[in-house]
Amino acid sequence: MGFVTMGIFLVFNLMGNNPTAAAIGLEGAMVQMISHGLISAALFFCIGIMYKHSHSRLIKDNFGVAQFMPIFSFMMVFS
Repeated sequence: MGFVTMGIFLVFNLMGNNPTAAAIGLEGAMVQMISHGLISAALFFCIGIMYKHSHSRLIKDNFGVAQFMPIFSFMMVFS
């Protein structure tokens, strides 16, 4: 959230009263916040699935997930 606030501040501060720059800064901040929410939810969902299958929170116990859940592994890498 700090980078979003800093970006909005810089756009308003450096561009003066340019409404186009202000709109671009606000749209960028909204995209950042929405994508952060979706990606965080996807990663927590993936960790929940891993815990359901391995019944452990330790990384060493989750070794080899890609061998028995390849589609899940693909989704987790790209989320």
